[in-house]
Amino acid sequence: MPEMTFTVGHQLTPRWRDSLGYSVIYWTQVARAGQQIDAHVDLGTTESTRPQGWQDADFWTQGLNFGLDYRY
Repeated sequence: MPEMTFTVGHQLTPRWRDSLGYSVIYWTQVARAGQQIDAHVDLGTTESTRPQGWQDADFWTQGLNFGLDYRY
């Protein structure tokens, strides 16, 4: 699963440093639980005539991070 992260930092004083970062993750062919459920209900039959199989999709997420470091 590919992930990219970028982080930049700045030395504020000899002991303090701040940082800011961004990350993104991209994942293909993910089988998510909510996509696997067939919400169609047919009370007239006991057998399912609807096609069964995995439904997959692409998934991506992103995040920000902030940091403040103190070195003594």
